[in-house]
Amino acid sequence: MSLQQSMKKRKERDEGEKPVKQEVEEDDDEGESGDEFEVLKNDDGDSYLELSSKRRLTIRTFKSNVLVDIREVYEKDGKTLPGKK
Repeated sequence: MSLQQSMKKRKERDEGEKPVKQEVEEDDDEGESGDEFEVLKNDDGDSYLELSSKRRLTIRTFKSNVLVDIREVYEKDGKTLPGKK
């Protein structure tokens, strides 16, 4: 079977399927969101969230792309540095 034939078959199969909507339940508890995080800035000006004492989520832009890092951190000489993981 050629690539064009398999693409045509797939297109025919997909046209018959209809998208399925999923409904999301919302909590009625106003003001009680469970976990709340404070957005902080590091020395480079990147925004980050402290997930735990050793984990950090950092949001940065690089060459017009938004990057999200989830890394373990450690302290050395009073500075918080990223770990290997």
